[in-house]
Amino acid sequence: MYIYLKITVDGVPKDLSVKRSWLPSRWNSKANRASGNKEDAKALNEYLDILQNKAYDARKHLIDRGKVVTALAGVELLSGVDER
Repeated sequence: MYIYLKITVDGVPKDLSVKRSWLPSRWNSKANRASGNKEDAKALNEYLDILQNKAYDARKHLIDRGKVVTALAGVELLSGVDER
């Protein structure tokens, strides 16, 4: 299964592929993280934590610059799309 980061602002969701895949049998859907203690699961979970922090930073970046915070703006920032 492919893994996506979902950003939702005011009920509007946008998905962003994290360009990683994982076996559904090794996925904890309640925690939205890879399950297990193997090195590959730890590495994926660390990567997902970094992405989550970048999403929070993108929101802060938009707020600090007086921009409207939208799901699309967050996805664009995380994707490296130039600000308008």
